[in-house]
Amino acid sequence: MTTNQSPLRLNIAVVGASQSGKTTLISSFYGHQCTNAFESEHGYQLMIRDSTQGDRLLANYYGMRDNGRFPAASSFFDEYVFDVEVQGKAADQGLELHWFDYPGAFWSTNFDGADLDVLKHLKTLLQAHVGFLLIDGKAYLEGGGNYLNSYFSQFRDYVRRVLSRLEAMGEPVSEFPRIWVLAMTKADLFGPDFTAHKLSQEIENVAATSLRDLGTVIGSKDGGLGKRVMLLSSVQSEDGRKVTSTSSYGLDLMAPLALQAMSDEMFKALQSLIPANAPFKEQLEKLLPFVLSNFPQAIDAVELAMGPKFPAWLRVLLGNLKPMVLAKVEDIERQHKEALKQRKMLESTLLGMKVTLEKSDRLYHQKPEKVAVG
Repeated sequence: MTTNQSPLRLNIAVVGASQSGKTTLISSFYGHQCTNAFESEHGYQLMIRDSTQGDRLLANYYGMRDNGRFPAASSFFDEYVFDVEVQGKAADQGLELHWFDYPGAFWSTNFDGADLDVLKHLKTLLQAHVGFLLIDGKAYLEGGGNYLNSYFSQFRDYVRRVLSRLEAMGEPVSEFPRIWVLAMTKADLFGPDFTAHKLSQEIENVAATSLRDLGTVIGSKDGGLGKRVMLLSSVQSEDGRKVTSTSSYGLDLMAPLALQAMSDEMFKALQSLIPANAPFKEQLEKLLPFVLSNFPQAIDAVELAMGPKFPAWLRVLLGNLKPMVLAKVEDIERQHKEALKQRKMLESTLLGMKVTLEKSDRLYHQKPEKVAVG
């Protein structure tokens, strides 16, 4: 069986219209991750690999924090690569976060599919494990359901054109991201009592049809587009000026959420390997996480069953399953501390991310599959 220690790579695609806050988001994301307070709280840091990109993002971050100056919107595609560090050292088996950032101009309704440079960058969507579709909180506050329906419909039509063009060029599109998160930026405009659950309900009430139509076009599975909803605030400001370094929220959920979404999809795929007519099928499906997390031989069996469809990163994730299956926050926190003591860097990182996600009820909501849109 495979023995190489391939890094666990998380590819996330962040897409949204112009002015939805993408540049501010990535700048605040990195600036926030670089603080000592972040590592003290979460037990890990995400360090950017390209120092030039890092300098630019930090300049944006400090410009917002110290001078209330928001960065100009980007007009170029960027890929940001982050390496996980725990206590100043890289994780033992390696954990990478690749952030694909698309300028709002890419999603212009005027795009006719002929711009090959844009298409080249949009092909990276086919490599993404999780897509974050940004909802502009300010636009939603002003336009309500009309804004959402128009936004989802325009994005649906645009994706259709892109996919049609890629297919005409002979590009495979079967791996288009199947897991999507609806992430509302500028959520601080709604006050501290507004929750991701409430946003999820509002979206279902006013835009269920247009969201379902969009989910059909992008082939969203995993319970349907709209299953996962989160709130983001890159900065909080008064009159667009006063910004503090501790005012953002939701940014530290993005990497844990992508990891959990990958884990959920992985479990579903593995459960599908159990024959439909197998005795005690339901019980076997429930036991699968326990078996895989405690018996390494079971991972070899999975690799054998999947053959060439078994990706290298899957062995890394399967070999560190305990953070994914521990249910109680207190158990996760205890295991996190133990992993840090034993310097199990990857395991401690996954546990730290799991703790963050488990404590995020207000900012993140996941619908049960039976009521998910799509």
